[in-house]
Amino acid sequence: MPEFVKHDIGKFNLLEFLGSRFLSGLMHQKLPQINLVDPDFVNSVADVLAFGAKKYSPDNWRLCEREDGIKRYTEAMTRHAMAIYRGDKNDPESGLPHAAHAACCAMFILYFTHGMGSRKKRQPKLKTTELASSLRQGDNRDGNFD
Repeated sequence: MPEFVKHDIGKFNLLEFLGSRFLSGLMHQKLPQINLVDPDFVNSVADVLAFGAKKYSPDNWRLCEREDGIKRYTEAMTRHAMAIYRGDKNDPESGLPHAAHAACCAMFILYFTHGMGSRKKRQPKLKTTELASSLRQGDNRDGNFD
């Protein structure tokens, strides 16, 4: 170890000190504690998203305008919550739990009220072939959302 890294007071190590200061700073940045989110919850929501991606298209839900998205997904979440209240466990169309559908709707609502959807309309990413085709047809999904 180079001499400038060592300090002459006992076992003090500048690298360890700076590392601990850096980690301490990270702890104070209010980073999300992802480890607190149940992995089964994440998997259940991902299953609902995969069902929707297959039925419609990936990220299709992002096409809604903010107000329409909030209304649409609040109504859908309420329908799924009412199904749970009636004692129904799974959605008849997807076969997935109503609770997972409701959680997915809650994620959409959070997106439209506090995330990217609260600021502007965002369109899903297109595959390269779809992008080329849409540009030929004058579709404005090329990344310019002005």
